[in-house]
Amino acid sequence: MFGIEFGFNISSSVTTASKKVKIRNKGKLKHFFPKDYTVIDIETTDLSPEWGAIIEIGAVKVINNEIVDTFDKLINPCFPDNYDLPSFTSELTGISNDEINNFGHSKSNVLEEFLDFVSDSIIVAHRASFDINFIYDEILEEFDIEFKNNYIDTYNLGHFYAFKSPEMNRHRVIDFIKKYNLSNEDGFNHTHRALNDSLFEKQIFDLEREKLGDDWSVQHGTHNNNKYEYKTFNANLDADETNSFYGLNVVFTGTLEKFTRNDAHEFIANLGATPQKNVRTDTDLLVVGSYQNNTKEDNKSSKQIKAESFNKQGKSEISIISDEEFLKMVAETINK
Repeated sequence: MFGIEFGFNISSSVTTASKKVKIRNKGKLKHFFPKDYTVIDIETTDLSPEWGAIIEIGAVKVINNEIVDTFDKLINPCFPDNYDLPSFTSELTGISNDEINNFGHSKSNVLEEFLDFVSDSIIVAHRASFDINFIYDEILEEFDIEFKNNYIDTYNLGHFYAFKSPEMNRHRVIDFIKKYNLSNEDGFNHTHRALNDSLFEKQIFDLEREKLGDDWSVQHGTHNNNKYEYKTFNANLDADETNSFYGLNVVFTGTLEKFTRNDAHEFIANLGATPQKNVRTDTDLLVVGSYQNNTKEDNKSSKQIKAESFNKQGKSEISIISDEEFLKMVAETINK
């Protein structure tokens, strides 16, 4: 029996395929404003846990709404050997091969220290599922234990509740920095370094707390009322807005061998997402199937190349995941 009442046929190729993947037994997404929590951010070599590795973890420990400690570690994925960062990652983050190879630690040591730092704290992050999924997979692989801390998503809080459109049309970290003139103590005012992003996300969480109030908690049905449509699939605005797909603009590319694109469009639309035909600056998620075309860069589809270009130029923060990772998201959603 599925934990969410969808109100539509769940026997599609998407749900059938999702039953065959192993889901993450991770913590739950929460909507409230605790006084004690830990903000986290990571930098990675890729935007999907299936393909990428964590190269930097930043965290800020908050007690009674005040910062009491910070955590900032580089990881060399090949430690103790030298590692060559993808050029895209270096250009996006500013992290160089020299930094990784001279100052990067082993993944095992950093993850162990990170677990000690966060302990059983509730986690706060921006687009939290991205960070949580990466960390969960790496910890499971390294130590065979599950990372089960509950978490709060500052993007979700801003987009659906505190700063809904038209007050803010976009809710990236850089959008909050620009709108509210945020800066850290050293004047740092750009993104894509883990500790600095964690410090910004603490400020974003404070802005959301100030807007909604200390005692606020989610009331279902208070989300955006924007109406989206893709072919015959309308975003279901009455869906549970705490599910992983609600409010996302999603594009599929490549050959989807385990489910049909129509089923995928219908599935995510019923969960409140908007299927898009093409990658745009407001796209949130690109799901990549297999793609073999030697006329394209690294056998990537034009949609993936466009998404990576938007990310590199700072126009978007599009998460790029495999169709297998998409099925894990589906399985986690229908087993909620």
